[in-house]
Amino acid sequence: MHVNLCKNCAIDLKKNNLYYNDYDLSVANSMEALKAGVNGLHITVNGMGERAGNAPLASVVAVINDFLPDIKININEDALHKVSQIVATFTGFRIPANKPIVGENVFTQTAGIHADGDHKNNLYFNDLLPERFGRKRKYALGKTSGKANIQKNLQELGLTLNNEDLKKVTKRITELGDRKERVTAEDLPFIISDVLGNNIPDKVKVQSYVLTHSKGLKPTTSVCIQIENKTFEENASGDGQYDAFWNALHKVFKGQKIDLPKLIDYALLTILSLIWASAFFNIKIATYSFGPVTIAFLRVFFGAIPVLLLCYYKKIKIEAFSKDWHWFAMIGFINLVAPFFLIAYGVKSVQSNLAAILMSTTPLSSTILGHFYIKNEKFNLIKTFGILIGFSGIIFLFSDNLLIDQNNFTSALLILLGSTCYVIGGVLTLKISKKKNENVTGSILIWATIILIPFVLFIEQPWQVVPRTDSLISVIYLGIVPTGIAWLLRFKILKDNGLIFQSQVSYLIPIFGTILGYIFLKELITIKVLISLTAVCIGIYFVRRADRKKLS
Repeated sequence: MHVNLCKNCAIDLKKNNLYYNDYDLSVANSMEALKAGVNGLHITVNGMGERAGNAPLASVVAVINDFLPDIKININEDALHKVSQIVATFTGFRIPANKPIVGENVFTQTAGIHADGDHKNNLYFNDLLPERFGRKRKYALGKTSGKANIQKNLQELGLTLNNEDLKKVTKRITELGDRKERVTAEDLPFIISDVLGNNIPDKVKVQSYVLTHSKGLKPTTSVCIQIENKTFEENASGDGQYDAFWNALHKVFKGQKIDLPKLIDYALLTILSLIWASAFFNIKIATYSFGPVTIAFLRVFFGAIPVLLLCYYKKIKIEAFSKDWHWFAMIGFINLVAPFFLIAYGVKSVQSNLAAILMSTTPLSSTILGHFYIKNEKFNLIKTFGILIGFSGIIFLFSDNLLIDQNNFTSALLILLGSTCYVIGGVLTLKISKKKNENVTGSILIWATIILIPFVLFIEQPWQVVPRTDSLISVIYLGIVPTGIAWLLRFKILKDNGLIFQSQVSYLIPIFGTILGYIFLKELITIKVLISLTAVCIGIYFVRRADRKKLS
């Protein structure tokens, strides 16, 4: 690697320099060469080269910036560590842990006195701060770490201990260090649990398991677990040993009709809620230039683009015109055409945040339909109570004459009807749930587009409209994100977790919708709106409490 240098001085020796590191002096020689006036250095990432290597890039850059202020270079220091790791990965030459700037341990404090100094106004400050190179300071755990190091690691984990418990944990870590055992921050929760213990009874215990890995075969697991004094055994295979173990556990819980909680499901549900909530104020903006039929058409048209591109990339066959075409056409109409039109029509005269709140009626209809038509989706007293509380908030919203009156009452009802269409469409989607999400989404978008074409051509004729820029951007966003991307996500959640779980997205939509409507459109938020939102949140609590009851 050749680095050109710019010197703010009169010295200009027309030569370049390359220094090997045979005596571990390559950086020092490079520094002296620069002082002598060279205008270029030949250096390598991680000091790679024959014998002891060449002058290392990271160290030379740090030396120039700290000790040679007259020399200017255009190398980003915060990228040095990442570049070094990439080169080490592809070359197979390992970076020594103590290598300056890029080594794994160069910003790790081992002695507790150093960690204590960092805590007390950076008593051990120097110019080589880890943040400068895109890194973070670490605090090693061992026999010399002391309480300060442990406290730093506890802060990273979001944990706190009183002085007495901290002494006990420090003593255990010191003992492990004396035995030359490596202790990491990830070990801390287990050490705390072992030292301090807990009085929480274990409802589920893994009694024994066997992991098997053979050449040419998928890993398998046999597991024996105890659930409230009852023993169950299962075996399963998977893509890896952990996956096989998880699949075996899943089979046990599924056999007992117990839902395993998965954080990723709630994360996806939240993302989907935020995306759909953003649709309402964008629909409002789109109505400034386009009619409801045009908005519905452009949504499904632009929504189909990312879905079909993804199917092409993943070589997924689109079955829009297969023997199941009638299912795709029906779902396309009920799940896309009808609600898109109804919501767009209603939002013309109703605030976007109110439309978002009105959509929260979906879980009530979902629960009723799920109870009669879907296995394992039975509702109980607690869940029903929660849903009814949430729905009471919607009823209370209609009493707000400041926002809903005789002029837009019908529009609000149309939005409610649109939410019901989503529920019916969700039930119908389960009829083809064995098909790939991308195939289902792409197929119904195609049919929704086909259905809407004659209405666009003969009713609204949007080509005669000169749209506002914000309306055009909003309608394109509506198609690509809340339609194309969001519906792929929706079908994944529906297939993995069932209708009632997926329908809970509507409890989060009004919260995000109200916030986004206020931020982007300065929409009015009355006391009745806040009370309605509170009722919806209480409904969320009871619905999720009912789901947790399955584990008790």
